[in-house]
Amino acid sequence: MNRKLGKGLRKLRRTKPARHRQSREEESIHRKQKKLERALQSLEGKVLVVEGKNDLGSLRKAGVSQEIVLMNQSAGKVADRVKRIGSEAVVLTDFDRRGEERLLQMKEALEAVGVGADCETRKAFREALGVKFFEDFHRKLEEFRQRSER
Repeated sequence: MNRKLGKGLRKLRRTKPARHRQSREEESIHRKQKKLERALQSLEGKVLVVEGKNDLGSLRKAGVSQEIVLMNQSAGKVADRVKRIGSEAVVLTDFDRRGEERLLQMKEALEAVGVGADCETRKAFREALGVKFFEDFHRKLEEFRQRSER
C-alpha cells in the first residue's frame, strides 16, 4: 500500500505546475496580430497602388498615410507615375480574377521601369484580416481590433 502511494506522490512531483494556456482562438489572434503589424510596417516609405477610389478611401479611413496611386490608366502609365514618387511600391489589388490579372500586369510594368513591386503584403493582409476586397479594409481592420481587445 505504501508503495502505491509512493509512486503516485513521485508522479505528482514530476508533473510541471499548471500554466495558463492560451485558447486556440487567442493563439490565432496573436499570430494574425504579428502578421498584421509586419504588413503595416512594410508599407512605410513605399507607394501604394490600388484599383479604385473606394480602395483608396478605405485605406485612408484605416489611417494609412502613405502616397496612394490609383490604377485608373494603363499599367505602364501608372508605373511611370509611381516611379516619379518612389522606388518601391506595394500593389494592393482585390482577390478576384480581375484583381489577380491587374496584379500581374502592374508587377511587370513596375519592374520594367525599375520600381520594386511588393505583392506579398497584400497576401499578409488577407491572411491577417480576411480581406478579399480592399474597399473593406478599414471595416475588417476595425473588426479585428475589436476581436483582439476581448
